Amino acid sequence: MKFAQIALVAGALGLTLACDGGPGVGTDTFDTGTGPTPVPGAPLIQIINPNGCNGGGSAFEFGIETENQAGLAILTIWDTTFNPSFDEEHLMSLTATDPDGAWDQWDVSLTEGVSLGNQVPGQSTVFQCANENALTFAIEVSSDQAGTNVTDCAVFGDDPAQLINGTWPTEGANTNGTVIGNRFANCLNWN
Repeated sequence: MKFAQIALVAGALGLTLACDGGPGVGTDTFDTGTGPTPVPGAPLIQIINPNGCNGGGSAFEFGIETENQAGLAILTIWDTTFNPSFDEEHLMSLTATDPDGAWDQWDVSLTEGVSLGNQVPGQSTVFQCANENALTFAIEVSSDQAGTNVTDCAVFGDDPAQLINGTWPTEGANTNGTVIGNRFANCLNWN
């Protein structure tokens, strides 16, 4: 009986010493150095802000926040008042990310009104702030960096319905040869 009592006291003492935070105790020895464990789930657009020309009318500025981490975010600008149409695609830049993978922030700023052929993806656009009301915007987020797994899409501006239902442009492609088809069929109208 005495031995059992001694073992019980020794066990309790050992547990107390192991949990006191002493040297080497409580160190995570399973750290692989790969960073935080991502939050499971597809990246979804939660906030679009701002959406359009800046206060000075010199640049289009867009920022988004996603739930969960995204691999890629793309802004497409369409002139939906002309047929055939014209569009530009601009990769957005990752500007902030939650260390635990719960959200990302992406943005892009495009100098407006550069001449056709001189626009630079992610930096400038032929579209002008003066014609902003004739433009339709789409932002797509993907779970992969190649952009092959689009998980969410928001369309807003002049006429989101035409992009979402694929009825515009009537000939099915714009002057750049981009075919709309059902590309935006699963997008949400954010107007």
